[in-house]
Amino acid sequence: MEVRVDVEGYRQDFRTTIAGVTKQNADGSDRQCLVKALRAGEELALVREPNNQYDKYAIAVFRSTGGQLGYLPRGDRRLADHIDMGGAVTARVIKVTGGPGILGILFKSFRKSYGCVIEISKGDFNWKEVTPYLDKSREIENLIASARAVEAQDLQKAISTYRIAIDQIIEFDKAGPVAAAWRRARYPVNRLTLLLEKNGDLEGARAEIERYEQFQDVFQLTAEDAKSVASRKQRLSRKLHAKAGRKAPNP
Repeated sequence: MEVRVDVEGYRQDFRTTIAGVTKQNADGSDRQCLVKALRAGEELALVREPNNQYDKYAIAVFRSTGGQLGYLPRGDRRLADHIDMGGAVTARVIKVTGGPGILGILFKSFRKSYGCVIEISKGDFNWKEVTPYLDKSREIENLIASARAVEAQDLQKAISTYRIAIDQIIEFDKAGPVAAAWRRARYPVNRLTLLLEKNGDLEGARAEIERYEQFQDVFQLTAEDAKSVASRKQRLSRKLHAKAGRKAPNP
């Protein structure tokens, strides 16, 4: 739970607790023992887990020596995006909470689990590193815009330009998670497959949808585009199935 926020320039400091401190780690280590051993001022490490099945914004908290203490409270998209985009971030222990206390030593029912309040500091980005990503993203956006502008006049040119933009998006994201996080050009699978279907290239349209499905798109499609692509995929399957049936030789 966030309890304080201070902002100075781009720096932002806030305090929160660590979730999941009563669980065991996969290596068998006990998080309660790790939390109990913490000292005020100790530096901690924050590690993003974008593929976490329970929370795509998951951020794990570790001691500097490597033992996992738990996670930040789930759903912190702003901090997750900040880390993904290469923003500076540090964390330190403010205090350890809980523990047995006097009554807990005597009576088990009075014992409380150890917890921890930490302070997180968000700093600026390394603009020298990310500026080329911004420039390349704008270049791809311009390609997509130029393809959209010629759809009515030159269908083949629009299709070709969309494919060039898609190839560049795929290469862009291969540069790593920081690069992918700075991409603002959306994958134009909806416009491309719309034109391919209109041009009668049903196999090509389906192949482009399947290529997109294999691509781990961190930016993702808009809800409207995703719905259109899903509907088009079903329609293409029906058309291709009917086409294959017409070509089948008579027994």
